[in-house]
Amino acid sequence: MDVSKIMSDLNRANAYPAIVTDGSLTVDYFNKKAENLIPGLRAGAPIDGLLSFCARDEYDGLGCPMTDTVFCGDEEYFCAVCPAKNGQDVRYVIIIAPSADADQYLSMKAAVLSEFFGREKDSPVGMRFEACLRLAAAIGEKNTSAVDARATFGDALSYYCGLKYGDTGRQRFEVSGDDVIVMTTGGAAASVLLFHLCLQLSSNGFCSLIAGYGDDATSLRFEFDPCKKLRGNVSMLGVCRRAFYRTLGRESAELYFVSRLVDELEVGYDEEKGKAFVGMKLRCGRYNKLKARPEDFICVARVAADYLAEILVG
Repeated sequence: MDVSKIMSDLNRANAYPAIVTDGSLTVDYFNKKAENLIPGLRAGAPIDGLLSFCARDEYDGLGCPMTDTVFCGDEEYFCAVCPAKNGQDVRYVIIIAPSADADQYLSMKAAVLSEFFGREKDSPVGMRFEACLRLAAAIGEKNTSAVDARATFGDALSYYCGLKYGDTGRQRFEVSGDDVIVMTTGGAAASVLLFHLCLQLSSNGFCSLIAGYGDDATSLRFEFDPCKKLRGNVSMLGVCRRAFYRTLGRESAELYFVSRLVDELEVGYDEEKGKAFVGMKLRCGRYNKLKARPEDFICVARVAADYLAEILVG
C-alpha cells in the first residue's frame, strides 16, 4: 500500500500514535499523539534510539504488516509495523496502541489485516480477520466456573497440537496439580496461547502444565527446557519479560496479549530444575467446585487454538 494512503487514513482518524520512517528506520514524519507519547521524537532521529522493538531483527525486507511489542522507556505497548512504498522508496509506518487492553490488540490486528489485505472470508487473510473477531467475541463473554483441569486442558492442548503439527502420537505436554480449578473465559484462551508460546521457547517441543486453585485464585504454570536463544537472552538481559520477548520476536506481542487477559503473569528460571517457566494467575473468587462445567471453556480454548492456526502457524 502507498504510504500517503496510510497516512491520510491516520490523519483523518488520528486515534493512534503513528510514525513514518525510511528504510533505515530514521524518522520522517510523526503525528501529534506520537510526539506526546515519545520523548525526544523528531524528524531525522533514528527510531532505535527512541524505542526498543522486540522483533527489530525481522523488519529488514519485511513484506507485509506485522504486530510487535515496543518499549518506550519502561512502558510497553502493542504496535503494528507496516512496510509501504513511496515511489521506489521503502517506508515503514509504525502505529502504536496507547491502550494495553486485550481487545485493543485484537482490534489492531484485525484492522491491519482488513486495511491491507481485505476481508474476503475464503482467502487466508480473510480467515485471519475472522479468527481475530471470533477470539474477541469469545473472551468478551467473561464467564467463570469450576472445571476439571485434566479434561479441559487435555482436550484444548491436544486440539491445538492436532492443528499445529497434524499428529496425535507424540506427547507434547503433561498436566499435573489440582484436579479441579476455577477458570475464566480469558484464562481459557490465555492458557492455549501460552502453551503455543512456551513450545516456541522450549528446546525439545515439550512443556509441563501445573494447575492449582487456592485463596480464591487459579494459578497455571508452564515449565520447559529453555532453548539456546532464550538462555542467551536471559544471560544478557536477566530473568525478565524482555528476555522472553526478545526470544519470541514478532510473537512477543502474543505474550503481552496473554498478560492482558490474566491478573498476573510471571516469567522465570528454576535453577534447581533447570527449567524456564511462565506462570499466570486468575483471581476467580469462591465457586462451588462440585459444579464443574468444562464445555464452555473447552469451546473458548478451541477458538484460541483456531486463532493461532490462522494467525501464527505456517
